[in-house]
Amino acid sequence: MPHTTLQNALPKSQSPANEDTLSSLADELISHFSTGKPWTAAPGAVNLLQALKKRPEPPVLGVLSNFDPRLHEILQLTLLKPYLDFVLTSHEQQCGKPNVQFFRKAEKTSGLENLVGSHCLHIGNNYELDYVGATNAGWNAVFIKQGGQKKEEHILTFDSLSALHSYLAEQGE
Repeated sequence: MPHTTLQNALPKSQSPANEDTLSSLADELISHFSTGKPWTAAPGAVNLLQALKKRPEPPVLGVLSNFDPRLHEILQLTLLKPYLDFVLTSHEQQCGKPNVQFFRKAEKTSGLENLVGSHCLHIGNNYELDYVGATNAGWNAVFIKQGGQKKEEHILTFDSLSALHSYLAEQGE
């Protein structure tokens, strides 16, 4: 059955949903999550992106996400897209984080000549996918821990994008 995940999400006390019901529910969920309604920019994201783009030599900024093409519209609706130079989704690239090839595709997509991983910085909130993936690709990485996540030892970790923004301002970067 193609909708096994949805079927498993339903309470066990309910009788199994038929294929038409599951298909309709799946379409409704996909449609809903294609709008801006369930999404908001992470606190501090806009301020950080604005500060980076105001630098005398602004960096090339991109999003690398294990998501699908709806991300382009979501970034537009959350007012983040104008700050970005590129967006890569795992669905469109046929690979995703933590695959080193995904990071190599970002290097190429940046448009910067002779770019090497050590000149790149990846900011992410998933230790394995973001931090480990980026460092395996030779990139610098920052870990933004969320909720109950523990602080990873021996790596640059922040509680929020606002905290990272403050740190960069203090460093004069």
